Amino acid sequence: MTKKPKSKAREIIASSGHSFHVRIIQLLRNLRWEVLVSPYYNDSFTEKPREIDIIAQKPFPIHEITNEVLEIIYVRLFIECKYITEETIFWFDHRNESEARKKVFSMTRLDPRNFTDSGHHYLSTANVAKLFASEKKRGEESEPIAKAINQVLNGLIYHREDSDLFPQHSGYAHRKTILPYPLVVCNSFDKLFSVSISDAENIIGKIKDPFQLEVNYAYKEAARSRNEFFLIDVIDENHLEGSLEIFKREAGSIGDSILFEYRSGARKARHG
Repeated sequence: MTKKPKSKAREIIASSGHSFHVRIIQLLRNLRWEVLVSPYYNDSFTEKPREIDIIAQKPFPIHEITNEVLEIIYVRLFIECKYITEETIFWFDHRNESEARKKVFSMTRLDPRNFTDSGHHYLSTANVAKLFASEKKRGEESEPIAKAINQVLNGLIYHREDSDLFPQHSGYAHRKTILPYPLVVCNSFDKLFSVSISDAENIIGKIKDPFQLEVNYAYKEAARSRNEFFLIDVIDENHLEGSLEIFKREAGSIGDSILFEYRSGARKARHG
């Protein structure tokens, strides 16, 4: 007896691997994020088109007391959805404090004197992951985490300043501040484990909470080689909504600092 077409279609859906990807898209849309599904970018090393799973964006207008919109902060998320099938170990070490602070200020473009950075989640934890290895994987091409890093950072580098990425906002006359966050969203942390670089005994712990992966990433830009510091948020599906609230609070804090700069005249003087 031949299978009904609907049964075959459901088998294709089940085996496609897109179900997790689709759940993350639906969650973002339900929370009123604008979403681009699998947009392409040009890989700077291979000069070949690649895709990133999701780019999501949400605007946060900065209002003066008169309700005039002075500027719009766009929180822009670059997301790779990673279904973890093998046990993966992350080695944790002290965060590079000076580089993390530079990253925060390069994202916000604020005068450090006008911004209280202690609440930014890039600076709120002492340890970050710096090394990783997956079960039965050899070489970077087959390493799932390495592949996710390349996909999410190449997509971010290509699209982070693209003001026309979401056309519905391209005609706005307001000044824009784009906050780009790279994320690797896992289906579960059940197979993720931690080891401390400073622990000679290599005591293995279970990873339960979101964390950052610290990367010094080499890439080409305008025929020049560059090396840039990044912190990538690694989040499981169940913690994604909570992380979105963190990004929202950070946009609010940065907005308060931008408003202070407008009122003091510093922002107008710097931006003309």
